[in-house]
Amino acid sequence: MWNVFFEPGYPGLSGVAPARFGMRYAIQKAQTWQSGTRASEFTPPFTPADGEMVIRKTGSSAFTGADLDEYLKSQHISELYFMGFALHVCVESSIRSAHDLGYNASVITDAVAAFTQEQPLYCVNQILPHFAGAVQTADILGSTSTSNSRGDLQSQKAHE
Repeated sequence: MWNVFFEPGYPGLSGVAPARFGMRYAIQKAQTWQSGTRASEFTPPFTPADGEMVIRKTGSSAFTGADLDEYLKSQHISELYFMGFALHVCVESSIRSAHDLGYNASVITDAVAAFTQEQPLYCVNQILPHFAGAVQTADILGSTSTSNSRGDLQSQKAHE
């Protein structure tokens, strides 16, 4: 489980070129996701259990600026399942990183969203097949087996 937050003043972004555009620019300009604010807290029922590992990420990928890769490897975890908001930004970035680091990644297609209806369709159907499998929530709750289908988003595209 990971959570996005930045310390006030964004010291986690020091040592990188000043942002002129993109997510780093927007986050700093809007002063979003700072530690101790509602935007940086877990929402029930996703509050971590006592002793559960929490990764505090500082980039668009869950692996950037965090020790997630080291933790997963130390636990001999090779299968990762991704869900969340901004599929075409942070979730996709994390999936690409996971793939590049040698993990078997899957996106839970009925547990992702984006800013428009078109964005997740394009991402799941055109981008993610290069980096991840696709599963549905029922697959996770059942057998956790991956499939080659694009799930409900593929079906939705076919009916448009």
